[in-house]
Amino acid sequence: EKVVESLFKAYFEENRSLGEQTVLEDCASRAGYSDSSGFLSNSELGKHEVKDEMQQFGRDFQCTGVPMFIIDGKFVLNGAQESDQFLRVFAKLG
Repeated sequence: EKVVESLFKAYFEENRSLGEQTVLEDCASRAGYSDSSGFLSNSELGKHEVKDEMQQFGRDFQCTGVPMFIIDGKFVLNGAQESDQFLRVFAKLG
């Protein structure tokens, strides 16, 4: 949770780029993690897990378009949608 807060603060409040390793290192440090540079510089760490999760997500939600919107974990809108599609979903949510 502290890492997420630090990332949000850097991006939304400090207008810093999360694509820069130094920014990520600063965020990790603020969240109480020391020596994150080794972890951040290894692009292979977690790669397999992320790919597996993406494939499972695609299967679970039958992802067929980009963008894809999942609303309340129940309603899926694939591809670009008109605003009335969203309004229908929101009406179903009550």
